[in-house]
Amino acid sequence: MWIKRISYNDGGRRAAGFKTVQMGDCVCRALSIVTGQDYMTTHRILKELCVKDQEHPDTGIYPETYRKILKKIRAGRMKKVSRWEDLPEQGRIFAVMEEHVVAVIDGVINDTYDPVERQHSLQGYYRIG
Repeated sequence: MWIKRISYNDGGRRAAGFKTVQMGDCVCRALSIVTGQDYMTTHRILKELCVKDQEHPDTGIYPETYRKILKKIRAGRMKKVSRWEDLPEQGRIFAVMEEHVVAVIDGVINDTYDPVERQHSLQGYYRIG
């Protein structure tokens, strides 16, 4: 049985010199956490991959853009699940919700807020590594 646990984690955003928590940087934050890559490197890579005018690592990244990085790190295909209980209890997970993504490490949600409490609808996940 899955027991929700959460750890506050900004993915290194504050350490990289950003002064505030940026709502909209969830892709950069989650990728930094699940890959272990520093926030600024992930931010730079995402910025280079952005192709649409409205897309930016601080304000939102489209799925087709973050899928390029997931493909590059050989994350495989997204496994569709709709219940948090169906996420693997072990491993590094890039969880996809409607309008949000989050890192889950060994069953612990790593984010700046609790996406379960805010009732984000889970759509699936990618296993990293």
